[in-house]
Amino acid sequence: MKMSFLNRVGLLFARRWISGITVSEAAADAIRINRSGEMVMLNYLGEGTRSSHAASRSVKIYLRLLKTMKRSRIKGCISVKPTQLGLCLGYQEFVRNYSAIVSAADKMGIFVWTDMEEHRYTDYTIKAYLDALGMHSNVGICLQARQRGTYGNLKRIVKKGGKIRLVKGAYKDGGGVNYTTEAEVSANYLRCLDYLTLHCKRFIIATHDGKIISYALNKAKRYKRELTFAMLKGIRPKMAAQIAKNGKEIYIYLPFGEEWFQYSMRRLKEFSNIVLVARSIFQG
Repeated sequence: MKMSFLNRVGLLFARRWISGITVSEAAADAIRINRSGEMVMLNYLGEGTRSSHAASRSVKIYLRLLKTMKRSRIKGCISVKPTQLGLCLGYQEFVRNYSAIVSAADKMGIFVWTDMEEHRYTDYTIKAYLDALGMHSNVGICLQARQRGTYGNLKRIVKKGGKIRLVKGAYKDGGGVNYTTEAEVSANYLRCLDYLTLHCKRFIIATHDGKIISYALNKAKRYKRELTFAMLKGIRPKMAAQIAKNGKEIYIYLPFGEEWFQYSMRRLKEFSNIVLVARSIFQG
């Protein structure tokens, strides 16, 4: 498919935080990042799929990605979105597609993270994840500190042996289900982090917030815990490199695919993300 001149220019600019469009482009970027001592978390962009054909196509691309990661010995994992795999079409269709990816990844020794989306999908996402956890050990789930119910969900998942990736969250739902101020989101993040430090065997601190990262490092030192971090590609790369240099495990989230523009716009909706992007562009 040919791209317009404006799209080509936009993609060139977005490549700072997008790993291209194709599986081969994403794999090349992943290999480059691995060489710098950082792990990768690959995500094929897309959400809100409204056709079974599109959902099946996403599954095929993920299966191709898994084979490429295995063949190229890429150090990392993948992350999938429930609505991309058919949750909008029906729970059973999503589970069928999700299970196909998880099973294939398990055979290849690759970990699969399940992304969290809008609040209305939270219960379905958690149910599918916990069912998968009962059959596979290579699965984890992302939880958003922005959602008011996250602390309770986190405790329930941890007690069942789940693995957590904790993010602030970019989805802004109405109806009072989310915290609305940055201070509230950060406070809930720290509350969840405290619980994870004490009770969770494996969790990832996914944030670009320097204060939270410092808090986590101090907490880990006190309780003698090993930490794993995650950051988006192109956002505070110097901080990510320093974390890796200091011997901490860190994953760089690498999105790729045709829907790069929609992803970029959603990330830029939050003022804090605009500041982070601008800082990364001008500071490197």
